[in-house]
Amino acid sequence: QITQNQFFTRDIVEVIAEIKTIEENNIFIVDDNFLCNLPRLETFCQLLQQENVHKNFILFGRADFIVKNPQIITQLKDVGLTAVFIGLESFKETDLQNFNKKVTVDTNNQAVRILENAGIYRYSGLIAGLDFNDQDFDHLIEYLNTFRYPAINFQPITPIPGTPLFQKMADQICIPRTQYELWDMAHLVVRPTQISTRRFYYNIMRVYFCTS
Repeated sequence: QITQNQFFTRDIVEVIAEIKTIEENNIFIVDDNFLCNLPRLETFCQLLQQENVHKNFILFGRADFIVKNPQIITQLKDVGLTAVFIGLESFKETDLQNFNKKVTVDTNNQAVRILENAGIYRYSGLIAGLDFNDQDFDHLIEYLNTFRYPAINFQPITPIPGTPLFQKMADQICIPRTQYELWDMAHLVVRPTQISTRRFYYNIMRVYFCTS
């Protein structure tokens, strides 16, 4: 939506040239769609090796791409990939469908195992549904603790202005748009439906403490 349904990529040679100018050893590639084009990634790995570039990389990745292309994960590990931020979003199939993720819980699980088996650290992005109750948070904790590295970024669902979700939930928003500091994807801007706001926050903190 931000790019009006157009997809843009930088020339990978230009990307490598920029990386060579960075003095720090650790680089966070913040492109959400870096793991999407297999030939481009293969070229990325080849150029890093040819240019004798030695860096540690963290990047974002989609579970379905990882599952379809496990070999590129190994190649990326060989050229410095140390961690992947992957948006699991939920342990519930219904939530994934509602979020239009176009992946299944099983696909997410397979992607996590591929990263773990490759020795790559994994950060999981998850969304707390407004309909979560205490038992849902319990089940989420159990689910995350089946993974070797249960590092997470856990946040309540937030309807962002300009998105269909914001239009859909406009009449449920309880925080004024002028309170910008609360629209950070960490605070509730829509009240939960099954438990109190206070208990919802308590459960979010409980997930962090119980999966560390």
